[in-house]
Amino acid sequence: MICGQPRHHTDTARHVDKTEHAVDELLVRLRAAASLVWGGDWNHALIGREHAGSLGGRAAIQSVLAELELDVPTADLPHVIDGLVSIDHIAVPHGWSAVATRIEASYDGKRLSDHDAYVVASA
Repeated sequence: MICGQPRHHTDTARHVDKTEHAVDELLVRLRAAASLVWGGDWNHALIGREHAGSLGGRAAIQSVLAELELDVPTADLPHVIDGLVSIDHIAVPHGWSAVATRIEASYDGKRLSDHDAYVVASA
């Protein structure tokens, strides 16, 4: 990868296809939920520079979020890599009063993971 962009167009196409397929599969199951909180390692920033995923994959995820009427309060939280935003997210229903927090995954100055923990509190 160079500057967060895959070296070959086919790498991008494969990544987009994988993401689109994954969110299509999830959508079938998530649509059935009366009330939904959806979280995990999505491997996509939802705003700003895309480093781990692809812009096409981001668009597929954002489309599903819109269809399911979900907001992502973790979207603007920082990533462990300075200057990037989180690729780990928690989505909550539109209208929820939710506050997201990043908890650094380190102990005694040493990283425990290449991911941090993200928590959403709702009133």
